[in-house]
This record gives sequence, C-alpha cells and structure tokens, in this order.
Amino acid sequence: MLSQVEMREYAKSRPAGVIILGGAHGTLALARSLGAQKVPVWLVSADTPLPRFSRYADRQMTWPGSDDDGAVAFLLKLAETQGFDGFLLIPGGDPEVRLVSQSIDQLSRLRRDLSCVSHASQRTPESNREPPKCRPD
Repeated sequence: MLSQVEMREYAKSRPAGVIILGGAHGTLALARSLGAQKVPVWLVSADTPLPRFSRYADRQMTWPGSDDDGAVAFLLKLAETQGFDGFLLIPGGDPEVRLVSQSIDQLSRLRRDLSCVSHASQRTPESNREPPKCRPD
C-alpha cells in the first residue's frame, strides 16, 4: 500500500485524460484499463468502431485518419477547441504511431495542452540520443 506522500506523487503523474488515436483490439483494452482507473478516455478513430463499444469511452470522435493531409491540423484544432490540458495522446495503431512520430515538430506546439506517447519516439540503444518530446521536461 502506498503512503500519502506516494499517493500524492502518483496522482500528480497521472494524465488528466487520454486521447487514443485509431487502433482496434488493443485500443479497446487500453480504453477499458484506463477507464477502470477513472482516467477520462477520448477515442478518435477513422475506421474501426470496435473501441467505441467500451463503456469507458467518455467521448468518441471521427477524424479524417492518419493518412489524410489534414490529420495534424485536425489534432491541433481539436486540442485548441477542447482544452486538453494535461491529456496524453496515445497512437493506437501503426499508422497513428507513424503520424505522431513524423509530425513531432508540429505536434510539439501542443506542449502546454497535450503530452505525446509514441513507440517511434523512444530512445534506442543504437542511437543513444534523446528523442524529441511533446511534453516539456
């Protein structure tokens, strides 16, 4: 069991909510897991409706998809209009991971509102260099 100090630190590190882009079965499992922990979950999908069946999805939106030329602009506008202060952006599938990692410079404008998680932005032993981040240190 965690002490009160540890619980406060844990609460500070939790995102205010998550936005999951795309995905299917893994996105459904992630939405369930985070929602069960009382983390607000927004689903943004262009194709598969599967994750939308989760009772833990607080909000569901359709977007043009990661291959659309307006995908990054959509995310920037969404963050601007919805006020995602402290939310975590999670790409749910390979196309979304590619979009986030290739658009990291543009998405970094969301630093105040949104943190980004991307498999492609992890430090690799081969490169041993710090990847660009959407969240300030």
